[in-house]
Amino acid sequence: MNVLLTYLNRVRDIKESGIASLERSYYPALDTLFNTLGATLSPKVLAIHDISDQGSGHPDYALQVDGTHDLRAVIEAKPANIDVTVIMQSDQVRRYLSAYSLCLVVNLRDFALVRMGRNNQVELIMRYSLTTDERTFWRTTPEILAKQHNNGLTDFLISVLTWNATITRPKELAEALARYARETLRRLEHQPSELLGSLRVALSEVLGLHLADEKGEHFFRSSLVQTLFYGLFSAWVVWSRNSVTNDKFSWHEAGDYLSLPVMRELFERIAIPSQLETLDIRKPLEWAEAILRRTSWEKFAASFSGDAINYFYEPFLEAYDPELREQLGVWYTPREIIHYQVARIDCLLREELNIPDGLADDRVIVLDPATGTGGYLLEVLKVINSTLPTFRSLGREKIEL
Repeated sequence: MNVLLTYLNRVRDIKESGIASLERSYYPALDTLFNTLGATLSPKVLAIHDISDQGSGHPDYALQVDGTHDLRAVIEAKPANIDVTVIMQSDQVRRYLSAYSLCLVVNLRDFALVRMGRNNQVELIMRYSLTTDERTFWRTTPEILAKQHNNGLTDFLISVLTWNATITRPKELAEALARYARETLRRLEHQPSELLGSLRVALSEVLGLHLADEKGEHFFRSSLVQTLFYGLFSAWVVWSRNSVTNDKFSWHEAGDYLSLPVMRELFERIAIPSQLETLDIRKPLEWAEAILRRTSWEKFAASFSGDAINYFYEPFLEAYDPELREQLGVWYTPREIIHYQVARIDCLLREELNIPDGLADDRVIVLDPATGTGGYLLEVLKVINSTLPTFRSLGREKIEL
């Protein structure tokens, strides 16, 4: 769905009519843009034009959850010739922020989500620009702009529409993290290869991969992003399980919670603050942190029966890059099937091959060439773990899982 192309064509038609006002004539185009995207969400988010005065004036739009009084943000729209940084600091926007928590500032070509920060200063949360100036905006065809920015602007606006929403379902969290992961990948694609040299070497060494040619470069950058965001998610899971204080989860401390050596080493090599700043990918990581902080751990964890780290990767990759997921063959196998298949193999080893220890026998070699998140290997370890206590008298020790 190319919502941006529809929006840009509408804006261009209005501009070329020769009778349009600088601002209000473009409201219908903005209305279509926001409400088309809002209709894709569950629950839907409505963009309501010219709401009643709540004590701070009349914002151009309010973003409200359908069927509720939950107002997510207000919108202030201005002509394309006014810079959003000027609009952000206006008294008008400050008044809106005194009554509403968020304001999306728009000038047709540039979009900025702001809130009131410390010392009563307007704080920029995130921003997405179609062009750097008005002249380029009007001179570039809608088709070219849509091809360049449809996915990026769509991700940005959906993030705006859902910014303060509490997350309870795995699908919601997967989609939210995937949006920021894709934005990170878009930013990395603008970075020269030389700037990523040390990270390429680190990934190659840890995973034992040689990444060459154009496909290898794309796989490297995508893997880098996946490591960063799935490492952050995994750390949040561990932190949430063990948290007994009111402290907030922080991405700065994520490496401390990653028990898997490979994941911890890769994450810590990538998530160096100065390096994140250089690569221009620190902000998406902070947005992801905010998403995790407003996720209800209890409701989310109930969907995975304690195995969130293993089983969340498939929905995350599906949301992040469905084509890559299909290429890599990452498909969810229900735990019940894994349990049955591993138990069946253990039984066959004991009963038909006369190996009393089954999978715990030293002669049995377990090979999983498509490990994924390790669901089968983890089940094998559980079976071995349950077998070994019987043989403690032989000097074997139980595995701690």
